[in-house]
Amino acid sequence: MYESLRSHCVQDHPEYESSFGVSDPADPALQLVERLKREFPQCAIRAMICAQNLGSNTKVSNLAQMLPQAKLRIHCRQ
Repeated sequence: MYESLRSHCVQDHPEYESSFGVSDPADPALQLVERLKREFPQCAIRAMICAQNLGSNTKVSNLAQMLPQAKLRIHCRQ
């Protein structure tokens, strides 16, 4: 899972932010996002807790809750 999340940090795009959303504050993926933040301090990386349940599809629910917080950022290449 870490390598999959890490692939977001090495993209060659001019501006982007990597946002990761989970519905459970105890989700172990949050630890991986914190690791990414340490490995790529120059990148805009954010973890969000998506506490609402906006339907039967958790992924879509998380995306809907993350969208209002999305921002464009300067590209970060290592």
